[in-house]
Amino acid sequence: MNIIDYDNKMEEHLNNSGCYKIISKDPSDKIMREVINKIKESSLDDITKKKIIPNSFIIPRIYGVPKVHKPNIPLKPIINTIGSPTNLLAKHLAKKLRSLSGDTPSYIKDSYSFVQWINNIELKDDDLMVSFDIVSLYTMIPIDEAINIMRNIMDKETVDLLELCLKSSYFSFKGKIYEQPNCVAMGSPLSPIVANIFMEHFE
Repeated sequence: MNIIDYDNKMEEHLNNSGCYKIISKDPSDKIMREVINKIKESSLDDITKKKIIPNSFIIPRIYGVPKVHKPNIPLKPIINTIGSPTNLLAKHLAKKLRSLSGDTPSYIKDSYSFVQWINNIELKDDDLMVSFDIVSLYTMIPIDEAINIMRNIMDKETVDLLELCLKSSYFSFKGKIYEQPNCVAMGSPLSPIVANIFMEHFE
């Protein structure tokens, strides 16, 4: 993609989605301290604490992946959270939360499972198969609502750690730092699981 077109599409997304806000100060040190303190105060065992307490950080970066199959080639924004203050904690929580989704009758694990499922369906001539899609699923999920759902199915300590990760989303783009405090970030290890749990509750 032409770099000018790419930059324009990224700027348009960041300025018009209603999900991001430019901030004047890098919040990395503050978030790092909060993450370390929360982990140290938690009831996690010492070995786990040692694994997930960050000792350095990289400011997350956002980039756009072109959706070449859609008109005007929009960009899918992804935040690279590897090395961020919350990344190790988010990975730990993602493993813990994974078993909480997938219990609804409509749940389909992957494309292979979907093919297996539709192979057993007999369609009549006047039947229609319809597919629905949520535009920008992760960034459309309100964090406060998602956290309230989690409070009903998880212990307080885990939810508090989850809230810290979800509400500490920030990134840089072309020298500016943005925060994303109200919607789930594409690129976080937690995002797919939180999205699944939220949509299952919605359904």
